[in-house]
Amino acid sequence: MESLDRIRQTEELFKLIVWIRWPKEPRNHWLGMVRCISAYMRDQHGPVTINKTDEAILNLLSRYLRADLIELMFSMEAPFPPDFEIVTNGTKYSDDIDFAARLINIILQKNIDLKDGSIAVSLNLVSVLLEKKFFGKNWFMSRTKFHKLWTDRSPSLPFMFVERYHSGLDLTIDPKHPTFKDAVDELLQQPDQIRDYLARCKWVIARLGDQLDPRALRRIPFPRFPAELTPIEAPCSPLKAEELVRIATIIDPSKLLI
Repeated sequence: MESLDRIRQTEELFKLIVWIRWPKEPRNHWLGMVRCISAYMRDQHGPVTINKTDEAILNLLSRYLRADLIELMFSMEAPFPPDFEIVTNGTKYSDDIDFAARLINIILQKNIDLKDGSIAVSLNLVSVLLEKKFFGKNWFMSRTKFHKLWTDRSPSLPFMFVERYHSGLDLTIDPKHPTFKDAVDELLQQPDQIRDYLARCKWVIARLGDQLDPRALRRIPFPRFPAELTPIEAPCSPLKAEELVRIATIIDPSKLLI
C-alpha cells in the first residue's frame, strides 16, 4: 500500500502537471486530476476494476471523481476529455513547448541590441514578430490571437521556459503515454530538483513583473510561491546572430529604438 505521504506528494505533482496545461481553466482541473490518477492506476495495476487497486490511490481518486461527472460521462452532454498535449498553435507536441519557452526567452531579453541601437522588448514587439513568422511558419499569429494566448496561457509559460532552458525535469508528461507512471515515479524521486525548478519559475515571474508594462500583467493570475522559497536566477539565453538579423529586417528601428 502506498504511504499517505507518497500519495500527498503524488497529488501535488498531478496538480502542478494539470495546472501547467490549464492555468485559467478550472473546469479542466478536476477532469485532468481524474485522468492523471486513473492513468497511474492503469499503469500500476493493469485493466482491473478500481476496487482491486491500491487503497490509498483509490481514496485519492474518490476525492476528484464526482458523482455528477460519472453521470455526465455517459450522457449526450459528455465533456470533451482534456488533451494533455501542449498545443498552442503548432503541429507537434515538442514544438508547442519550445515555442512557449522561446516566447519567454525573447521577453526576458529586456532590450535587443541591433546594429543601429537597442530595441525595448514589449508584448507589442512580440506580436509583430509573430505576425512576421519570426518563430517559424507554424507560429504565425495575429495580434488578436496572441492577445488571447497571452491572456489564457501566460501564467504557465514561465514554467515551460524553465523546463526547456534550465531544468532537466519533464513536467509536460501525458497520461495517455504508457510510461506515465514511470515518469511520475521518477519525478517523485527528485524533490530537490523540483524545488529548484519552482525557485527558478519564481524568479522568472518576478522578472517579467519588473520588465513588462503593468497593463500587460493585469488580471494574469501568476501563482503565489511560498515566502520561504528563495528565487534562483534563470536568465534568458542570448539571441543567435541569425535571429538578430531577422529581427532587424522585421522591425522599423526609427519607431522602436531607445
